[in-house]
Amino acid sequence: MKRIYALLGFDVEHDAEPLSEECKGIEEGLPKILDLLDDLDVRATFNILACLVKDYREEFLEIKRRGHEIGSHSFTHDALSLLPDDEIKKQIKRSTEEIERELGRPFTFRAPYLLGDTRMINILDKHNYVVDSSLSIAHCPSQILPFHPSKSEWTENGDLNILEVPVCADPEMDGIESDIWPGWRTKEMRETERKINSLLKKQSGISSSGVIAFYLHPWEFVEMKFDLPDQERLRVCGGTGEKALNRLKEIIRWLKREKDAEFLTMSDFREAWIEEKSNFMDL
Repeated sequence: MKRIYALLGFDVEHDAEPLSEECKGIEEGLPKILDLLDDLDVRATFNILACLVKDYREEFLEIKRRGHEIGSHSFTHDALSLLPDDEIKKQIKRSTEEIERELGRPFTFRAPYLLGDTRMINILDKHNYVVDSSLSIAHCPSQILPFHPSKSEWTENGDLNILEVPVCADPEMDGIESDIWPGWRTKEMRETERKINSLLKKQSGISSSGVIAFYLHPWEFVEMKFDLPDQERLRVCGGTGEKALNRLKEIIRWLKREKDAEFLTMSDFREAWIEEKSNFMDL
């Protein structure tokens, strides 16, 4: 492939939403993530739950000082697709205003729980967001590359200005098991490699470049302990803390070494992607 883009997207929220109101991920995990990204010379996007901005303003400003992008993760961690129209508008408007006032205007978005819909994408477009990354390939395997959504159906190609960047999954697998999360930290490294290779192989059939968008949280980089049924405990707590930090380092190094991947923020990726597609159309 001509180019492979790797996009690290961190959803900054309470620990293991909705299980806790603590924010150890911000207090303890975020500094470790920022140091790791500095060490590996990687830039990322941090989508912030806006209700946390006032309590953690300095921690979030440090994200900007380190050269990363700040986006929005809505105002509270409610599933947007389950809300009435007026509440979706309120969540997006309020989060945009709060982040802009304290940290600078956000232009990228990811919905809580990846539960977005067509109403959400139209509201984001009207608020001049340029990238959304709420759609997972695990939920919509027909969309394996970035695309401009339709006004009438956000999972279909259209002419909205906002660019939808689907979250990485194995398009050859069915259902939730295809998702790269949380297996990137709960399973062997070779399984993450296999899923990424499967996605890149399918992308190569229709594009000269590949795109891998990750779905991560600062709380995953602090050891989580919850009294949950076995499978749920593995999903939430498995491989968290230092293990997650070491695994992310391993994934980044593998992508750089084996794929020569270029790590970009979501907004920078949008510019590169549109320029690349524009040059292709001019040929």
